[in-house]
Amino acid sequence: MGLAACHPRPTPPAPTVRPTEPVEPAKPVETTQAVEPPEPVEPAPCGPIDERFDDHAWLPAAATTVASVQLDAADLEATLRALGEHARAPGHGLAIPLSFSLGQWSWQVPVLTATLRRAGFRPAELVFSSDDASDHAWMWRSTCDLDETIERIEAAWSVRSRRVVDGVVATDPTGAFPYDVLMLSGERMALVPAGRASAVLARWGPAPPSAGLGGAPRSTAGRRLDDLQPATVRLVFLGRALLEPGAATTEHAPQTLRITGEGVRVPPDPAASGSLTPAP
Repeated sequence: MGLAACHPRPTPPAPTVRPTEPVEPAKPVETTQAVEPPEPVEPAPCGPIDERFDDHAWLPAAATTVASVQLDAADLEATLRALGEHARAPGHGLAIPLSFSLGQWSWQVPVLTATLRRAGFRPAELVFSSDDASDHAWMWRSTCDLDETIERIEAAWSVRSRRVVDGVVATDPTGAFPYDVLMLSGERMALVPAGRASAVLARWGPAPPSAGLGGAPRSTAGRRLDDLQPATVRLVFLGRALLEPGAATTEHAPQTLRITGEGVRVPPDPAASGSLTPAP
């Protein structure tokens, strides 16, 4: 019997190892919803809120146009709209520069209010004053501490303050803030066009005379304003004015307006009640 040949057992083939495919990172979920920026935090009030002037006899004697705007009036928006429509209507009888200015108040007053609130000022009244030289100011009453006031306006409006004889003047050295700031005696603050603070102080600094000839109080625009009955906006215009394009500058009788959301009253004099011109 023959012997069987001895052969080694074949080695099984190694298993095939497949390369691991790279795993792609998860893609962010796309969304079409806009992300709203956070609402800016309004600063705490600088002094009491809802302050207003007791009277307006202190307004400069040189002022030819003065107005009082009650910011806390429920019909303020409608009132400013009615005023703008009156200033743009034919036959309004207002000086051309004044009518143009009044036509902007429907957006300018809210912008001014928001600017004041950025620094913590929340007055109940804004007072407008301008003169024949076209310088104007928006003023409000503030009993906030002087040092805190300076700190607030420098932080909020990027202005730099300096003390002068008549008060404090603050300006923006970069020119980005469109106003100069005045802090005056009598708890008065004002915004005037940038670069005009010194000129306004030079002409408006002295208080108006308390009496005219014979001892009677001098009739200034500010005193006429106080004679008007209450309204959301009261306005007095004195002096010389260009009333129509191409016409000569003429002297005219004082004009007074009382404006509410219902329309514009045009009294013949500060003591009269006037007739109502409905707002469209």
